[in-house]
Amino acid sequence: MNELIKVLLEIIGGTSAFLGAVYFLSKRLIGHMFEKDLEKHKSELHFSTSIEMEKIRHQNETMITEYKEKISLLANNRFEAIKIISQKMIEVWASVEQATLILRPVRDGETDQQRSTKEITELRNKLGDLLKEFLKYEIFFPNEFSEKILDFRSKLDTFASVYGRSVIHSYDEDSYSRAYEAFCEKVRPAVDKIKELRGELRKLIGVE
Repeated sequence: MNELIKVLLEIIGGTSAFLGAVYFLSKRLIGHMFEKDLEKHKSELHFSTSIEMEKIRHQNETMITEYKEKISLLANNRFEAIKIISQKMIEVWASVEQATLILRPVRDGETDQQRSTKEITELRNKLGDLLKEFLKYEIFFPNEFSEKILDFRSKLDTFASVYGRSVIHSYDEDSYSRAYEAFCEKVRPAVDKIKELRGELRKLIGVE
């Protein structure tokens, strides 16, 4: 009986030591596996984060590039609009100068009244061209400038129409002279306004 107990105690004692060793080794093994998994997880997380960051960086670069392209296109379109409107205003300027000449060269077969009729018609056509082009490109101009140029064009066209009609329908040389003088008095100041507006156009493109 004592021998049996002794054997059992030895078995239990041996088993406890074995279990202790197994526990210790298991703990080390689990710890090692955990650390390995943790490192793997960190690596995967770093890799995933790097991919995501690269994706975001690429998206940002694409957005910036597209934005720069749009800004560049807008600037080019605006410059082109300013150039066109400036040219149309020069044409109006030239028509005003031509239609309000004080000293006219003599032309055979054409009276002053006939020439004035052509010049007034040409002036109104140029004003119509200015309006047509400006409405096409109005979006590229500040509201304040748009109001100024539209008001200028409207008033000048009204003067050219009202006072020009008197010139065109004058019944003799005296009535023509009076009508033409009144026409010039109303229309000629438009040159100064054109210069002023063209100065504002230059400022819009950074040229003083």
